[in-house]
Amino acid sequence: MSERWSGPDTTDGAAGETDCAPPSTSDADLRDRLTSALRSHEHVLLCLDFDGTLAPIVADPDAATIRPGNRERLHELSARDDVTVAVVSGRELADVRDRVGVGRVHYVGNAGLERTRPEEDGVRVHPDARRTERRLARVRDTLVDKLGWTAGIEIEDKRWSLAVHTRNVPEDRYDRIAETVGRVADRAGGLHVSRGREVLEVGPASDATKGAAVAALADEVADEHGRDAPTDPLVVYVGDDRSDQTGLEAAADRGVAVFVGEDGPDDAHHVASPAAVGDLLGWLASDDGVADDGTR
Repeated sequence: MSERWSGPDTTDGAAGETDCAPPSTSDADLRDRLTSALRSHEHVLLCLDFDGTLAPIVADPDAATIRPGNRERLHELSARDDVTVAVVSGRELADVRDRVGVGRVHYVGNAGLERTRPEEDGVRVHPDARRTERRLARVRDTLVDKLGWTAGIEIEDKRWSLAVHTRNVPEDRYDRIAETVGRVADRAGGLHVSRGREVLEVGPASDATKGAAVAALADEVADEHGRDAPTDPLVVYVGDDRSDQTGLEAAADRGVAVFVGEDGPDDAHHVASPAAVGDLLGWLASDDGVADDGTR
């Protein structure tokens, strides 16, 4: 599991769940789009982010839990022969797998650097991640030394990447933190810094992304199921953060992209919150979604 280093606490101790968002304006359009797409596909690859998608965003990342009902829906969908479910997260794979707790699911961790299949005991790690493991450890130590005193900061070691959580950091400290993280990563060489929702991610400069993992998984699923239709499987990706952009793009090319919240890509459908994701999963699991008789 990942390790964390935290600066002085700036919260009042509450988990700070943020599952509230304006109502979605496109539920009917999304279901119409999915209904139409399901008719022309024999298999569905359903990919979902964890934080902000299956689970509400909370002030303390360690307190994040899958929303009630979402785990049950994943159990139902992953038990079907014509649906493959994948959870695609920026968290360490072991961490997100424990939090989701569904066995017949493909897991992608560290935003594409780690992958595992339901029948696999081990984890497949991207070669770029292995090459920079020691470098990242040195960067971690330097960042803890330089930034560990900052009120509200949390530095998470995910082995193959680092996450500098800034959700509880005073706003006037953010630019200095981002500058320091960028400078330390640049000096180490071979690393890349990306910005997510109130987090700075440090990882190997690599072509491993959520989108690349989704595309590879789609090809594997198509091969396993004999490519029953030229466009199989139908890829549905649901995510809420900047790191989900490549996953949403992969789904837009091969299926349906769904963004959770506001200000997402123009070519994606939108739902309001993890609660709305639960509604979508419930619809997909129903006879109105993936039909029990296998017809579309």
